[in-house]
Amino acid sequence: MLRRASMRDCRGLVIFDLDGTLFCANDATVPAIQETFVRYGLPPPDARRILDYIGPAEDEVRAWLRSLCPPDMAEIVVEAAFQRERSLLAQTGYLYPGVRPTLDMLRARTCQMAICSYAAPDYAAEVMVGHDLARYFDLVRCRASLADDKVLMLGELLERLSARPAVVIGDRAVDIEAAHAYGLPAIGVLYGYGTAEELAGAEAIAATAAELPELVNRWLGNGR
Repeated sequence: MLRRASMRDCRGLVIFDLDGTLFCANDATVPAIQETFVRYGLPPPDARRILDYIGPAEDEVRAWLRSLCPPDMAEIVVEAAFQRERSLLAQTGYLYPGVRPTLDMLRARTCQMAICSYAAPDYAAEVMVGHDLARYFDLVRCRASLADDKVLMLGELLERLSARPAVVIGDRAVDIEAAHAYGLPAIGVLYGYGTAEELAGAEAIAATAAELPELVNRWLGNGR
């Protein structure tokens, strides 16, 4: 049974990004898009280009995919691709190596944990349920409208969750920038979709998920 830390013997708030930080969607998103394009008689996008679009907001991905389709087919093809992706997330998507034990360790000694993600709510729900992640987190904030950005979303989490100090963990520059907008330290992860150059502003860098507990402890003062 997962042990949640009590407010008396824990400290801090840890806020994670989802894609590229906890979850790898490569084996769901790439085949879903390529198979759908082929099914509709269209040339499939290159896998490397698809991977470039994992992480940014979904409306950006949809706009790119529509640009690859004949106008009269665009909406049908794009919607079919996303439906196929959702069906594969629990089957072929996976948590990065070391994520599960890392979450177990952090949940046991951290007061509160949350997710701040550009993922659409239905996408995040498929991942959270399909990979048994919901039990670790007190709150999940996804991108529900075009007006949402990481700074706004992170601000809402900080208003609703009271544990402090707080640290943000992510694989993209937007995660680092959002953390710094509130004066928070950020830990960048190199095993996701971002590059070392993109994460240069982070206070710490993790090459693997297994390194995260020690780095979090350094900022939250929970080392035991």
